[in-house]
Amino acid sequence: MLEDPKYQELKGGYNVPYDVRPAVARLAAGVDVEITWHELWEELHHQGHIGEASYVAVVMLVDLYGGDLKPDWNLFQLAALIEVVRYRSTNPPVPEWLTISYKEAWEKLEKLSLSTLSEGVVDHDTRQSALAILALAAGDLKLGAMLMHLDSSLIDEYVETYMGWKTLYAEKTSQ
Repeated sequence: MLEDPKYQELKGGYNVPYDVRPAVARLAAGVDVEITWHELWEELHHQGHIGEASYVAVVMLVDLYGGDLKPDWNLFQLAALIEVVRYRSTNPPVPEWLTISYKEAWEKLEKLSLSTLSEGVVDHDTRQSALAILALAAGDLKLGAMLMHLDSSLIDEYVETYMGWKTLYAEKTSQ
């Protein structure tokens, strides 16, 4: 798979060719990790647009983080974003030659999300994006999209407006 020259021609979010392999190799080597994740975010998604390279990236990233590397919010959030926007009518479908690998990657991603959440010590962004993965893996596109896009202020506003949080619930304090 990695040697196939077609990966050089697959398009990303800007509808121009983007070869995801060098970025995945940098992540695997632990080189410029933050810069590389920024590059992946920029190249694989642009204003709701994705391309075939975006789907390939999900497969490669899940393979990479399914091993010894510990996933963080970037993997879960980027995969969730790609999965949600792939249903936009303007985006290409998963290529036929990648369909089985993409499906298998999502099965692995679901398990990876569960194992990450079961560790207990997970930051808020990783927890929220892993929950979005679980919703999407279960086929609940709207719930996955909502979980993916919520920030703390929207959650606070929602629970206060619809649940009377400050009035009806006591804040937990450590004892």
